[in-house]
Amino acid sequence: MTPSFPQELKEQIVDTLWNDRATLKSCSLISRTFTPPCQRHLFSKIILQSPRKTDVRWPLEGGSSRNFERLLNVAPHIAEYVACLEIFNPFAGDKPWIVEESTLVSCLLHLKHLKALVLNYDPYWESLPEQLRSCLKDAMQLKSLVYVEFFCPPPPALKFGPNVRHIALLKTYIADPDSFPGMVAQNDTPLLLTSFSVWCPFAIHDFMSGTTVFSKLTKLVVDLSLIRLESHGNVWPLIRACAVLLEEFVFSPCPALTKDLNVTGAGEIIDPSILTSLQRLLVHLTDAISDPFPWLVSFLSKLASPLHPLKELTLHISFQFLGPLLYLSAWKAFSDFILTDPFQKLSKVNFELSMESPISEGYSDVTYGILR
Repeated sequence: MTPSFPQELKEQIVDTLWNDRATLKSCSLISRTFTPPCQRHLFSKIILQSPRKTDVRWPLEGGSSRNFERLLNVAPHIAEYVACLEIFNPFAGDKPWIVEESTLVSCLLHLKHLKALVLNYDPYWESLPEQLRSCLKDAMQLKSLVYVEFFCPPPPALKFGPNVRHIALLKTYIADPDSFPGMVAQNDTPLLLTSFSVWCPFAIHDFMSGTTVFSKLTKLVVDLSLIRLESHGNVWPLIRACAVLLEEFVFSPCPALTKDLNVTGAGEIIDPSILTSLQRLLVHLTDAISDPFPWLVSFLSKLASPLHPLKELTLHISFQFLGPLLYLSAWKAFSDFILTDPFQKLSKVNFELSMESPISEGYSDVTYGILR
C-alpha cells in the first residue's frame, strides 16, 4: 500500500494555493484530509451583500447573509475559519438590506475569531436595528480583531478590541464637517495603532481626543483630494503625533495647494523635516487647473537632508493636460531637484501618470515631451 502524505505536508501544499479558489474547491473534494485546510482558505474572507438579484452584484465573490446563515447552521465549524468579514451595502436607497435582513445578526453571533472587519454600507448608524448595532459593537471589541475599516458613517462612540492596530476611515462624511458626529475611541486601555488611514480630516480632532495612541504609527494614509482647502491644516496634529516612528506616508493633498499653503488654520508652519524615520513616500496629485509641482518641491526640499532615511518615492499625477507644452517646465524643475541627490539613501523613484478625461490632442505631445 502506498503510504499517505503527512497531514502537515498536505496543509503546506494547500497553503501555496491560498488565492486560487477554483483549485482549492477541487482539492477539498479529493479527500476528507484536504477539506479542512482548503476550507480555512476558502472561508477566510466573507463578503455579505444584498440577497436581491436586482441589486448591483459587486463584488462578485460576495453572497447573501441568508445563504451564509444556512451554511453556518449546517457546518458551524466554518465560523472558526472566517478571519475577515465585509458587510457591503453602499447606495442602499430606500430599502437597505442590512436593515431588513435579520440573518445578518445571526451570522455575526457565530463569528468569534474575526481579525478584520470592513463596514461598507450606506445607512446611518442610528438607522440600523438596535440588535445589529449591538452585534457590530461586540464584533469591534473581539480580542482577535486587528483591522477595522469604515466606508460608512461610523458610530459616534467606539470601543475597539485590545489588539486593534489598524483603523481606516474612508469616504466618510467628506463634504460636511458639521455632520460628522463626535467619534472618539473610548477604550479602557490605550489603543496603540501602527497604521491609520483617513479621508475625513474632520474626525481627526475627536479621534485624537480619545484613548487612541498615534505615536506608534509606522504607516499613515491621508486623502484630502476631495476636501476643502482649509481642512488641510487639520491633519498636521496627527502627522506631528506620529512623526518620530512613521516609516510610510501616503498623501493626497487638496488640489488647491500651492507652494505657500503649507500652513495650518492656526498659522502654524507645516514642517515635514520632523518625519525623521520616513522610508517610503507616495504622493497622489490630482488637479486640472493649478500646478501641483511647486508645493511638492517645497515639501520635499524641507524633508531632504543628507542622512534622511527615505528609500522610495512614488509620485502619481492625475490631471487633464490643457495644452501641448503645459507643465513641462514644472516636470523639469522636479527632475532637476531629484537629480541633485537630496536623499542619499533614495534607491527607487516611481512616476505614475494618469488622466481623468479622454485622451486629448495635447496629451500625446506632452507625454512625448516628458519621455524625451
